This record gives sequence, structure tokens and C-alpha cells, in this order.
Amino acid sequence: NTMGFDLSGMNPNMSRPQPKLPPMTERTKKHWEEYHNWQEENCGVYFRNNVWSWRPLWHYVSSVCGNILTDKDIGSGTYNDGHKICKTKANRIASRLFKLIRKGDVKAYESAYRRQQQSLSEDDWDRSYPFSEDNVREFANFCLNSGGFEIW
Repeated sequence: NTMGFDLSGMNPNMSRPQPKLPPMTERTKKHWEEYHNWQEENCGVYFRNNVWSWRPLWHYVSSVCGNILTDKDIGSGTYNDGHKICKTKANRIASRLFKLIRKGDVKAYESAYRRQQQSLSEDDWDRSYPFSEDNVREFANFCLNSGGFEIW
């Protein structure tokens, strides 16, 4: 799956068990709504970014969590090969990101990042890679509640 990165929590915190759903071919709109609501309530189960959003997010996480992640973790974060980040590291990433959000560092990085993107020419592919504090916050919440995660 080259168009996106799907992260699965290995031992996520859950407010309620996953709803029992019929086979894919029999699922109705109501089934899908129930499943998506469950996923939103249990943010440690699953996190997804398309390739354009994931690369700048992971680059940022790698740069601010360089003393938490190994070089292998950092490199594997750019591939969909099922690399695992343990619960301890996931919790440390979350804690670091929340601290940087509170201090305003992530917002400042987002502003600088946007200014830099706007300076690029219209046909520069790098203009297509967004970065936002909201995405960082969503990822931090996922990390905190994931119990460790796998990158697919």
C-alpha cells in the first residue's frame, strides 16, 4: 500500500469491545458508521495518513524524538513493512509531542513549514506534503493509547 501508512495499536486502550460485523460484502452503511464511531472513541486502535501527510509527520517525529527512536525505527517508519514500535517508546513519543504542542513548538514549526512550502515553485512536488499541529496531536493521542504500534 504505497498511497498511505496504516498504524495499528498492538494493545490499545478500549472503552468498549470492537463491534461484531458481518462479512465485508454484507455490511451496510449503518455497520460502517458503527465501526467508524468505535474507532474514533478508541483512538489507539488505528491511525492512518496518506503518504503526503505521513512523510512530514514522521520526519518531524524523528527529529524531535531522535533519542527515543533507533535509526532502524526512523528508517522503518518510511516503509509499510510492519515495523513495531514498543509501548514504552510509543508513550515517550506521545509525552514528547504533547509537551512540544503545549510549548507552542509544533505550531511554530507548522508556520515555518508552510512559509517554506509557499516559497517553492508551483510544480515542486514538496508543495504536496502538508504538516499540521492537528495531525501531530492526533498521532500523539494514538501513540498514547496504542500500547505500542505497527507501521503498515
